[in-house]
Amino acid sequence: MGAFARFSVMHGSVSGPVEPDERDTFAAVHDAYDMTRHTQVGSPQASTLTPEFIERFGIVGTPETCAQRLGDLVDLGLDKLIVTGPTLGADPTEARAALARFATEVLPAIR
Repeated sequence: MGAFARFSVMHGSVSGPVEPDERDTFAAVHDAYDMTRHTQVGSPQASTLTPEFIERFGIVGTPETCAQRLGDLVDLGLDKLIVTGPTLGADPTEARAALARFATEVLPAIR
């Protein structure tokens, strides 16, 4: 998520409307960003993301929660979504399990 947050602040100021605490998190991502650790688990930029920020801008949680949040986006009229999976450095066993849960528990629930 740090890599995606970076796009909103890569020129030093936040693009778009955000709450003050979100602005602080975007600024922290900008200040901590290490391109040599781009999209990697444990990167300096990843450590700046608060649970509230992740909840606001990402879709995380149980399969039911993820299906509900994705379904809400579909209900708004979105018909194309880009879903990213585990990043570099993720535990391979956990990454495979997460991808399997997504395919078997989340996707069928939003069709």
